[in-house]
Amino acid sequence: MLDAWLAAVPVGEVLVRMAATALVIIAVSWSVQLLGPLVGGVLAGLPITMGPGFFFLIDQASAPFVSQAAAFTILSLCATQSFLLAYIVVARRGPPWAALLAALAAWLGLALLLRLLPSPLWLGTLMFARG
Repeated sequence: MLDAWLAAVPVGEVLVRMAATALVIIAVSWSVQLLGPLVGGVLAGLPITMGPGFFFLIDQASAPFVSQAAAFTILSLCATQSFLLAYIVVARRGPPWAALLAALAAWLGLALLLRLLPSPLWLGTLMFARG
């Protein structure tokens, strides 16, 4: 079964995807050095495979599916922003374990709230930009 699956995977596409993801990771790593720990940490904490992932998803899925996936991705990034903000605020005043607990609570609370909202792309984009 695994042999049949591996035979169906186009090696060239996999290599391009791996290289694109590696380039994104390298770019974020360089930005951490150039922009400092605060801005660099926020960039490093974002789901950095989103861009290359959507680039390849556009080729393989329908437009409505990609649009809905993008809307949910933007909403999930809003929860990630709340995680980062809570961690930064609490880490300045408390121990690392308290910062992690506060960040997890912020992410979970916002993620549970956001899943109740409709998911048009414009709403997620607006919330993310205001975050």
